[in-house]
Amino acid sequence: MSPPAIGEWAPELAISVIIPYFQAEQQLRLTLAGLKRQTYPAELMEVIVVDDGSAFPLAGLEGLPLDPIRLVQEKRGFGAARARNLGARQASGQVILFLDCDMLPEPEWAEAHARWHHLAGDVATLGFRRHVEAEGLEPAAVEGADSLDTLMAGRRVETPDWIEVHMVRTADLTSSDDDLFRVVTSGNLGVGAETFAAVGGFDESFDRWGGEDTEFGYRLFNYGSLLVPERRAFCWHQGLGVVPDPGETVALEDQRSRLSQLVAERTFRRQTPGRSFSVPEVVVEIESTNAEQTARLVDEVLASRHHDLVVWVRAAPGLARRDWLAFRYQGDPRVGIAAGQTDDDHPNSAVRIEIADDVAISDRTVGRLLEGMRGVGVVEVPVEGTPGIRAWKVRATRRAERLGSVVAAGDLFGTRRLRAEDVLVSPARSVTGPREAGDLGKVLTRLRAVRTPGDLASFGRWFRAGVKVKLGSGPATISTTGPLAPAASAAAGPVVMGYGAIDPMGTGLHWGGAATLRKTRGRVDLVVFDGEPPADAGTIEAAGGRLLDASNLEPPQSLAAFEPAALRPTRVAVKLEGAVFCGQAPGPEAAEWVASLGITALAAPLPSSVDDRSVAGFVGSHPDLLFVDHPASHPGPAARAAFLLRLAACGVPVLAADLGGDIEKLLGPELVDAISSLTPQRVDDPSERELATVNSRRAALRLHSHEARLRSIMGAADLIVPAPPTVSVVLASRRLTYLPEVLADMAAQTMPLQLVLAVHGSEPGEAASLAERAGLADFELVLADPGAPLGEVLNAASSRADGDLITKVDDDDLYAPDHLFDLVAALQSSGATLVGKGAEFVYLSESGRTIRRFRGGAHSSSTTVGGGTLMIRRQDLWEAGGWRRVSSEVDRRLIQDVLRTGGTVHRTHPHGYVLRRHADGHTWQRDETDFLAQADLTWDGLERRLTGLG
Repeated sequence: MSPPAIGEWAPELAISVIIPYFQAEQQLRLTLAGLKRQTYPAELMEVIVVDDGSAFPLAGLEGLPLDPIRLVQEKRGFGAARARNLGARQASGQVILFLDCDMLPEPEWAEAHARWHHLAGDVATLGFRRHVEAEGLEPAAVEGADSLDTLMAGRRVETPDWIEVHMVRTADLTSSDDDLFRVVTSGNLGVGAETFAAVGGFDESFDRWGGEDTEFGYRLFNYGSLLVPERRAFCWHQGLGVVPDPGETVALEDQRSRLSQLVAERTFRRQTPGRSFSVPEVVVEIESTNAEQTARLVDEVLASRHHDLVVWVRAAPGLARRDWLAFRYQGDPRVGIAAGQTDDDHPNSAVRIEIADDVAISDRTVGRLLEGMRGVGVVEVPVEGTPGIRAWKVRATRRAERLGSVVAAGDLFGTRRLRAEDVLVSPARSVTGPREAGDLGKVLTRLRAVRTPGDLASFGRWFRAGVKVKLGSGPATISTTGPLAPAASAAAGPVVMGYGAIDPMGTGLHWGGAATLRKTRGRVDLVVFDGEPPADAGTIEAAGGRLLDASNLEPPQSLAAFEPAALRPTRVAVKLEGAVFCGQAPGPEAAEWVASLGITALAAPLPSSVDDRSVAGFVGSHPDLLFVDHPASHPGPAARAAFLLRLAACGVPVLAADLGGDIEKLLGPELVDAISSLTPQRVDDPSERELATVNSRRAALRLHSHEARLRSIMGAADLIVPAPPTVSVVLASRRLTYLPEVLADMAAQTMPLQLVLAVHGSEPGEAASLAERAGLADFELVLADPGAPLGEVLNAASSRADGDLITKVDDDDLYAPDHLFDLVAALQSSGATLVGKGAEFVYLSESGRTIRRFRGGAHSSSTTVGGGTLMIRRQDLWEAGGWRRVSSEVDRRLIQDVLRTGGTVHRTHPHGYVLRRHADGHTWQRDETDFLAQADLTWDGLERRLTGLG
């Protein structure tokens, strides 16, 4: 669309300006003064002020030339959404412009909005704004000003950079991203009256601060409306942006939770197995021609790993056994059945998938269809002998329908054809479950899968067990041979059963005997046992399960795993205040040595049970102390190993004797070495104690956390291992001389990563060559304008990031191989929005010294984290507005924006990161003497070991 130029066209549509108002009369007077200066014809414009129940009557406006309509409504809490709807119901214009009462519009504001609405009835125009200190500004000055820019000269002005971040990321809302609606704000918004009514207006149940415009924007976007950014529809927001007060922060957090229910876009909700939402992301529509086949397909859809869906069955006229089908699912809120009727119960879902009931699908099919839909509006999957599968984005078909053809959705938004094997589907007649397949078919299927002598032996055991079952001499279901270890169940993922004392505990594991088998309809992927296989191994394999002896893994998996969020690290005391002997004193020799250090020895009984909760309570009751452990304090090696593991997970300094033999076998050599590194000779040095705890927690996380345990077991069983969170490292540099060292540090990371290198003012070819020589395979190069501010460069780089997590590194700082591992662990265990390390270790290049400063702030909520260590989830970065478009202090500004949007910031330990200071080249200028004045500790040269660089 090509809109007419401002001032060079003849408007025809009537517009209604809706202004919600609450006790801000001075701001409203300025806003109305701005409306008086509009270039849009006055006879085509009406202004409606909606008083949202102010305590003081709105008076004295009658004399203004605009003659606004004043409405008063009952005050029932925060009513912004309700006030806008009330104004819209009173409006007579074909176009509705929403304007907040503290938004002072430029003269061309209404005309800039309206020119797009003359071209199409379903556009939504998004105006822009800047924040200005407006104290002392009078309406007469606004009315008489030659230019509002001139009027604002000398006043403090701020730009909401988060909007510009989204504009850069989405190429001014022309990209195929599914979250373009994030920038919809109702304080400066234009919508056609018919479109506003069709979408349903604002949700009046939003009665707290924030969220209602985002939810409305999602429905507009899902309706197929075009979101048009119009920079000339510009307003001056009266008042600078402020950080929400505590009450607003709580309200905003509540609204985020609410938005996750109502906005069916992935970055607004974090799916976990079994979760459902008020507005499902996907509606799967099944064309039913056979009740039994439909029931099979409904069950397959409900078993999908992508759980954010509902099923709608369109029953063909005269469908046999329709009542049977309806009774089967009448208690399941995720299933709806109607006679040939399209689903209207979920109008705000984002995706529809249409499947005929003669198709069979896998539990991964829905997820693969959604992946295939990235960047396009329609996906088609031909399936031999069936109508196949068709999936589409609702916004694509709705827009196409208004243009007269559903088929055009693919032309407008793109169509992708996928092969049936790509999405794991096939004709139902060739895919039969255990109940549908005949015995001969089962035997032939298993025989065709035989490739090795081991496969043949497995087939023999399965065949013999099956014959026994048929003859009535064998068990029809799998039962356990020993007590099952307790663990939480989950509704999706691998079905794993444990025998004996095994406790693999991890996300996606099901537990229980025959009840589990009934719940999972007899499906078992893996059975874990400890040394002695279960007696009914043949029956287990006959059910498709695999057997795994946990005692053969390294380290063995019989030691209970821990939940990192339950065992968070504690601060390590700078001074030793005392030692706690676990259970009992470890003997005169150790007691004498502890006393020689001037430490008061305390005796504390072991917790009654060695689990996450009890150990966390034990550690919490003895903070900032040294623990002295001895074999005699525990009933056996397994109990001792479990206790030491959980102390390590809490980051507690431990002096422990005799860690060989069974203890090393259970904990693994890496964790034992980390615990053993704290010796009597090093224990009085707080740096040594802290370094030992950092290394111990890393080893514990790597070997014994729930996630690590799950990966170890599934990997050993050749099951598909869940992918870890992916990390994109964003690095902006204009100094190629520093790149080789930082690129080598990134190449040495123990976690896989994507590097996004943004160069501004440097030779891109040389930068790319340096990255290749460093061995960084997943590498993106971004070319930036040499004059662009650093924040803009970081936004450009972040928009190219593919990872779930984004972290910033600086080109001249030093990073240990476990740096990314530490940040990911901190993000997962703390639950914070943003994490980082404190810039405690600093290497001063001029004097050649390493210092440590600001000790004691680790493992806590903090706003003092190193800019070269920030890590945040990608969606949280964009929700905070991205990086501010400034040349310096981008890190501090991001922290402020995270807090402003209701997020939290967590500071983890400082080890593995060293801030390096040069004589020049820093955006943040400081003299070395300033750093030396802050030093708690000083070393000559670059101290690698105690800083954690290795």
